[in-house]
Amino acid sequence: PAPQQSPSRAQLTSLSPASCQAGMVLLCAALFQVLLLLVAGDASEPSCSGPIDNCRSTRCCRAQGHQCFVKDQFWASCKPDCTPGINPYDPPEYQQPWSCEILSPVRYDGTTIASDFVPPAGSVVAQHGQLSVRGTQLIDSHGNPIRLRGMSLFWSQWGSKYWTPDVINWLKEDWNVTLIRAPMGVASGGYLEGKNVQKSMVTKVVDAAVRAGLYVIIDWHDHEAEKHTEEARGFFEEFSQMYGHLPNVLFEIFNEPLKESWHDDIKPYEQEIVNLIRNHTDNVIICGTRQWSQDVDVAAEDPLVGDNLVYTLHFYAAYHKAELRQKALAALDKGVALFASEWGTCYFDGNGTLDLDETKLW
Repeated sequence: PAPQQSPSRAQLTSLSPASCQAGMVLLCAALFQVLLLLVAGDASEPSCSGPIDNCRSTRCCRAQGHQCFVKDQFWASCKPDCTPGINPYDPPEYQQPWSCEILSPVRYDGTTIASDFVPPAGSVVAQHGQLSVRGTQLIDSHGNPIRLRGMSLFWSQWGSKYWTPDVINWLKEDWNVTLIRAPMGVASGGYLEGKNVQKSMVTKVVDAAVRAGLYVIIDWHDHEAEKHTEEARGFFEEFSQMYGHLPNVLFEIFNEPLKESWHDDIKPYEQEIVNLIRNHTDNVIICGTRQWSQDVDVAAEDPLVGDNLVYTLHFYAAYHKAELRQKALAALDKGVALFASEWGTCYFDGNGTLDLDETKLW
């Protein structure tokens, strides 16, 4: 049998009450409302997905009896049932197998960390305490420069399988990390489409890092944050109040701006978010810079106003070499602090050689 398809809005116009015959108006009106509901969904549940939506970001379905079934890392769909393997009714270019894993709805209740939580004895946070910035250096509560080493997780909407307490604890015990970065995806199926799902993932990782006595970065992982200022304000208002009293947490407010103007676009957005966070905490704030967080020299010429601010420098050693290091040195000469919240030994796309010699130069 041919696959069932939902009616389009255009097809529904022929069922509008105005076209119904006398005596059938009420029946047609009711039918019109039901069919419109199937297409548009219930307005009281705007966070759930319809039959043609990707439900990875929401993990809930509007239609009664439907569940969110996973196809692959990038796609899941609301359906009444699912058979693992190839679906012959998928278009030829999309005939990859379905895993049919069920993504259950997420309940977001905020943090589970007590307000009087004390870092575990012997942990890196117990040893170094509250971080701050002095000149070009990140320093600990004793006034000593500190170097944090750790791991950045992958975009939350695509790498969710690793956003678990078990992974955080394993990285601490096996890799001896002192820092975890939680890059919460904003666009492309992230926070903008599934706020509670993303906030739940962030709190799960942050809570695990806090319990393990690690430092942790809450990262607004966005390339166009200046276009999502109100959403960022809401997020950082909540999370700076929730975690701002803990010495573990650093806030990264703009992952990688692209080619926007530092003066006209990036700096005004970041200054607004810095000021908002400062209403609740003096914890370190990591501020993205132009050109995929590489133009740190430009930011240093026209810095933000505030204390305990560091500027983001991202490098991938097989690609970014002496030219980018010169930018970094120029920024340091201007007196700002830099923070490499993301770096690698290979190319920026994950390919290329592992350039360990260039990494040592960095």
